[in-house]
Amino acid sequence: MRQPTCPRPGQRGFVLLVVLWTVAMLALMGSHITAAARGAMARAGALRAGAEAAATADGLLAEAMFRLLDSSPRHWTADGLPRRIGLPRGQGEVLITSEAGRINPSFATVPLMLALLRAVGAPAAQATPLANAINEWHLLGDANPVPYLAARLPYLPPGGKFLDVGELGLVAGMTPDLLDRLAPHLTVQSDGRIDPAAADPLVARVLQAVGADQRLQLPDAGGPVLVRIAAHAVLPGGEARREAVVRIDLTEDEPGSVCVMLAWQ
Repeated sequence: MRQPTCPRPGQRGFVLLVVLWTVAMLALMGSHITAAARGAMARAGALRAGAEAAATADGLLAEAMFRLLDSSPRHWTADGLPRRIGLPRGQGEVLITSEAGRINPSFATVPLMLALLRAVGAPAAQATPLANAINEWHLLGDANPVPYLAARLPYLPPGGKFLDVGELGLVAGMTPDLLDRLAPHLTVQSDGRIDPAAADPLVARVLQAVGADQRLQLPDAGGPVLVRIAAHAVLPGGEARREAVVRIDLTEDEPGSVCVMLAWQ
């Protein structure tokens, strides 16, 4: 029977090198797997925190709607004041404002839109044609197609009311920066009547500048009330914002008996 032979010194060194390389490779693979697992856990934790914050913000919206309907002393109004709400694991804030103080571009006259555009910083060379373009957007057959054809845009004004404020970004001459400055003062939910008492300072100055011929009428007494609710939830590891426009239908027998969400984001 042949006796096993011991590896020569050179062979022993080669075997040792292979073993060391194998151990190093296993350690590297172990480190990579551990890092990947930690990254996955961190992402899962962030997703969970974000989902929890989003659900909490939705809850704050629902709380505000219930408080708007509440006829007890706990009733909330669209006073534009931030309401800070303590949460078990964080902090919440709710802001309720009247939608009646905003300008609806589907009903605004050219002088009113022009004054608003100038108030948010649009130069006259841009503001004048843009105010006309906004007015033409919802007038069937009266829009000037030249700016859209010149810009090679794949559409023309639809001849209908604006469906949301973001749609103004499609109007010829509008820029993202200008729309960002306009958006806080606009709504597409109202019937065009503006309550100066509910307007923010900039809109109030615009209304004063254009005079009293721009449908500056108070909402009907006892009629629907439009409010905007902004909710912000801050929790450990995540935060979320929600905004909704709500219509409260008032009745003689039970004020605030119906609450309808018109827009949500």
